[in-house]
Amino acid sequence: MGDRDGTAPSASGRSAVGSVAPRSRIAAQVRFPRVRFGGRVVVGLALLYVAVRAVEEIDRLRFLEAEIGSHVVERVMGQSYHPAGTALVYYPGGGPKGTFRALEITWQCSVVWAVVPILAVAAGLVLVPRVSWWRLVLAVAVGVAVVALVNQLRILIIALSTSWWGRDGYELSHRLVGSGLVLLSVAMGVSLVWRSSPGSRRRGARAR
Repeated sequence: MGDRDGTAPSASGRSAVGSVAPRSRIAAQVRFPRVRFGGRVVVGLALLYVAVRAVEEIDRLRFLEAEIGSHVVERVMGQSYHPAGTALVYYPGGGPKGTFRALEITWQCSVVWAVVPILAVAAGLVLVPRVSWWRLVLAVAVGVAVVALVNQLRILIIALSTSWWGRDGYELSHRLVGSGLVLLSVAMGVSLVWRSSPGSRRRGARAR
């Protein structure tokens, strides 16, 4: 039980106490966003680092694309093989039994060039304070997975078309169908990353 006859706090005492809390809150408001932005910079630099490393390791990634593509083609066409240390996929050529054709995953046609734009867009968006960085990273992972799956579908379509229709099938599937699929997958990946930002969701909600 306190003494009710205690001395009332002075005006100067109230002003001293009242001035401490606002200053501490202002300091916290200034300090914490800086920490969050620093973390965003780290995430953005990490995404750019992955993009640069993917370009530097493009030959190894081409070999990996060919190896996975060979397994996919074998599942569908019954036969396929991939010489180790190459970017070649051999598949039944449509001629006499035992005839094979070879598809090379060239430097220009690597899936790396479809992944880099997704990483670059994400590296820029992660610096926006309203964007949830973990949603963005998740969208990048999904986008890269979509691009990789579409790339394997492209390899399969080229192998099937060439086996059925020869050179004409290759030209059609590689230059038109294959290129169209790659561009579509990149657009889908970038769209997933872009739509992970709150601004794009609000615009979409207003449009509906």
